[in-house]
Amino acid sequence: MKHLFILNPTAMPPLYMTQFVKAVNAAFKRLKAAPAPEKTQKTEETAEVIKTEETAKTAENKSAGEFNRLGYRIHVSKFPREAIGVIQECKQSMTADETLRVYAVGGDGEAFDCANGINGLTDTELAVIPAGHANEYASYISGGNLDNLRDIYAVITSHAAPADKIAVNGGAALNFISVGLPAFMARQTHLTLTNNAVFFGIFPPLVKICKAFIRLWALVKQRELSEREYTIYVDGKDMSGKYAAIFLLKTPYVSHGGDAFKNIKFKNGSMNYCFVRHGRNVIYNFAKMMRFRSGKAENDGKTFFFGEASHITIRSDSDITMCRDGEYFVDTEIDTRLVPGGVSLVIPGNGVNAASAELEPHNQ
Repeated sequence: MKHLFILNPTAMPPLYMTQFVKAVNAAFKRLKAAPAPEKTQKTEETAEVIKTEETAKTAENKSAGEFNRLGYRIHVSKFPREAIGVIQECKQSMTADETLRVYAVGGDGEAFDCANGINGLTDTELAVIPAGHANEYASYISGGNLDNLRDIYAVITSHAAPADKIAVNGGAALNFISVGLPAFMARQTHLTLTNNAVFFGIFPPLVKICKAFIRLWALVKQRELSEREYTIYVDGKDMSGKYAAIFLLKTPYVSHGGDAFKNIKFKNGSMNYCFVRHGRNVIYNFAKMMRFRSGKAENDGKTFFFGEASHITIRSDSDITMCRDGEYFVDTEIDTRLVPGGVSLVIPGNGVNAASAELEPHNQ
């Protein structure tokens, strides 16, 4: 097995990054010094990978496809999606029977990049080490205990278990997909907070006010998004109509959905969906949205439509803004299909069992 760590430099200060590199090197040295367990094909492979030492600095400077003699490599991402190419190049440099374990070190964006990097590749595993501003997927799989995922030695020595993913337009999503007003609101909020980071850093209480204002502004001004006509098929069933919001979910952790999905039981083998219709009255829509965000919305068949599915297609005559695990894309057609056990996920400690029949939601 080879180990590839993908770091997002924007998610952590330089000092933390230096400490992390040292911690990784220390963990692999500890693994090498550990008493040899009973010999199996797996342990012999691990012993071969870590037979000699190398400094963390050397590992950090390795070019794509190269691993140090301890069997790991650390790559610092320079731009979004770069990790996809790095992962694929590393896998191509390995022998056919070797497993590549990829560690996404950052937030949801880095986990998204790494999940899409291993998408379509065989003999790959994914570990998520939370170090970003948004760690929603990590919060879910760890049962709310992020420190379990930050224990590097525990992560590199834990086994992987199958977990579901959502295949979408040739890529993958681990957490959620949103369409319509939620994606628009999240995008506008992200741009506003990013472009005014210094201001909101000085006045953090204004962040919540800013988010509430963007939600209200979107409801008032984005009438076209509130009444967009979509052609939707859910497992072959026609559910076309005008919707203001569409959510496709594998976990309840959707920041711009608030606590909307906190009471839903998530399980392997299906993805949950939620379609929301709005009326023409802005105040009524705002009240409905607040009820939805608090988790009090009911599957009434008029405003809210909840359910489970394995294959959902969404089409529109206009461009669709789609948010996948916090990353934004534009298309006119979305084809999503659940892939049971589509990713081998490493979860040390007492996190959610990715192979369990039912996944209970955990509140942040």
